[in-house]
Amino acid sequence: MDGKFDPKLELLSGGREVAVKGPLSWDDAATSASLHVAIMQGEVTATGRTADDLPKGTTEFSLTAKVEGPGTLQADDAIATGWALIHGKGTGMYEWSVPVTLENGAAHSGSKART
Repeated sequence: MDGKFDPKLELLSGGREVAVKGPLSWDDAATSASLHVAIMQGEVTATGRTADDLPKGTTEFSLTAKVEGPGTLQADDAIATGWALIHGKGTGMYEWSVPVTLENGAAHSGSKART
């Protein structure tokens, strides 16, 4: 399995949440996976996970990561880290970490309905 994050992620709820998305590719032996993510900026971290296992063939993940404790994330650079628990003949783990840019509600404006 190979996971990535979209390079720009959208801040929600005044910086208390992040809409996290990214593409996925699968190994032959994998049948499903659950994802956990952390978006880190300074001393503030938002975490989230998929509600259910993603079946093999899912090409993109989407979830909301929430800040626990005080603080908010700001529109600026951050580090996104993901952990995939991969199920198949056994269980394995894949980890990835990349720089991302957090934006105030504009990162996915192209997917909104047009009027």
